[in-house]
Amino acid sequence: MSVCRSRKLESPPTISLKDVSYRSLTMPIVLLFNPNSGRGKGTAAAREIASHLRAQQVQIVEVELARTLTHADFTSTLEGARALIAIGGDGTVSFAAPAVAQTNVPIYHLPLGTENLFSREFAMTATPDAISKALTQFRIKRVDLARCNNQTMLLVASFGPDASIIHRLAQKRKGAISHRTYLTPIVSELRHLTFTRHRVTVDGQEMTCEDPSIVIVANSRQYAARLDPAQDAKMDDGLLDVAILPYTTRANLIAWAGQLKFARSRARKRMHYQQGRQVTVESIDRPLIAQIDGEAISCESNKADVTINPGALPVLLPDPSEIRGRPQASGARGFC
Repeated sequence: MSVCRSRKLESPPTISLKDVSYRSLTMPIVLLFNPNSGRGKGTAAAREIASHLRAQQVQIVEVELARTLTHADFTSTLEGARALIAIGGDGTVSFAAPAVAQTNVPIYHLPLGTENLFSREFAMTATPDAISKALTQFRIKRVDLARCNNQTMLLVASFGPDASIIHRLAQKRKGAISHRTYLTPIVSELRHLTFTRHRVTVDGQEMTCEDPSIVIVANSRQYAARLDPAQDAKMDDGLLDVAILPYTTRANLIAWAGQLKFARSRARKRMHYQQGRQVTVESIDRPLIAQIDGEAISCESNKADVTINPGALPVLLPDPSEIRGRPQASGARGFC
């Protein structure tokens, strides 16, 4: 299994913009910001970026990610923009993704969340200079976007104890979160662990696993705490990566975290792994517990259908000079 290492960048290849509509320099940049991200620093970050870009005579439209903001209103705002800067965590990017796909306006993620998996995938940084360079270079990469039970899935969906932790967190969550916020729901999940078996079908072929399991359906290899179980996942290959992690005891379940972190080759041998374009996950023993991109969801039919839409999402890539020496991101091969 390949391991991502830092390396010296060669000259970046030419990006074809034939599938991205022309974006005039006079078109506005939309800043979508979550005021709660970064422990309440989202608003200040948006103001800093807006001030920096306005000093360069760039037209800015600021949009706060509030409870009253609808997808329809945001899509309407994004129409006619040159680019979108999403300021916040992965939830902010996930909210914006449907509008980005519909309007064909490329997105850049300024990371202010707990994990920031999307920005990690493309080695995006939060500095004003990095954003200015990205807008100047305007290098676009189209990546895949998935749907799970008609909901947008940007990065990953999971089922079982992993998703149950997200549900427990959602029940207690108040405002911004950090890595420490997860400790109580993790302990609670281990104390009241359920042993749920799943039936998983990939492109019509059933994956065999008779034990209770965590099921991960990934569009990206990035995962919380850098555990990254779907190591082969690429956001531009038109495929979903499915990893099934079986467990029979609490100790088995805890061991997965250690092996994914420190013994990936051993973990890969233990898991069931497959790629495909359409995935169905069903719970055999009890109601299906699911999460998409870190948000708890309900599956009323006790079944989740995940499909992939290749090349649906335009991404504004960082300038190569900003990411020299940083680990290569699988979704931006050749650039970082």
